[in-house]
Amino acid sequence: MVNRNSRRLSKFYKDQLNYWVSRLTEHFQGTGRAFDRQKRIDMMIQMEENGMEVDWSVLDKEEEEAWPILFQQAFDVWNYLTDQWDGMSGNYFGKQMSGIQDIMNILEIEEQREVLKIVKIIDGKYAKEVNKKQKKPTTGK
Repeated sequence: MVNRNSRRLSKFYKDQLNYWVSRLTEHFQGTGRAFDRQKRIDMMIQMEENGMEVDWSVLDKEEEEAWPILFQQAFDVWNYLTDQWDGMSGNYFGKQMSGIQDIMNILEIEEQREVLKIVKIIDGKYAKEVNKKQKKPTTGK
């Protein structure tokens, strides 16, 4: 039996976590693979509307990278949480974390500590992207 806390597994876990965290940035910027798939779907709909023949089975042939189960669970939890916005400036503060343990219990999530870490990472990445889009460039004279 392998010790889950061994140094090699810990490094592997951190490397995997870093990879998927980097994919979060693409996900929230709209530059990830799902964005490209949506562009193709929109294009195929337009082609169909213009009377062209479209082979929809092409979309199923491309295999996409699936998010690990911990990230899927974290996205589920994160989507249930309410947003916190600053009413004056329009800045996004992040998700309201109260009740998160109840949500995880209802969803029967076993590794709650790891999912909580990932929810916080997702929320941080999302807040950074939303607030970056909210900032308007200032023009100087």
